[in-house]
Amino acid sequence: MQLYLNDTSPFARLVLVTALETGIEDIQLHWIDPWESPDSLTEVNPFSTVPTLTLESGQAIFESLFICQYLLGRCQKNTAVKWCDVDDLHRFSIGKTLMEMSFRSVVLQRFVAQPEIC
Repeated sequence: MQLYLNDTSPFARLVLVTALETGIEDIQLHWIDPWESPDSLTEVNPFSTVPTLTLESGQAIFESLFICQYLLGRCQKNTAVKWCDVDDLHRFSIGKTLMEMSFRSVVLQRFVAQPEIC
């Protein structure tokens, strides 16, 4: 498996921590800048987003929660999140939503023109 990620993405960090915590060792890390839309990334993910996980089959998964679910499903040991436990999912939802909102705030500040103050 190959994991495309960068060091500033909280979503990539979530996937990387999940891979480490589950003990999955057959992942090659590819540190990239998704803002530059490198060919190596857009060939497997037309959205040029990180994280992106490519499998041995050539298929790619490029949404952090789905990648984590896939990694957790491959894990041989018990996982911290019980996918059928509503309380666990509620806590996970809060954390994931806070990440999403924080990231969107940063992106908006970066790409939305600021009005000039006279």
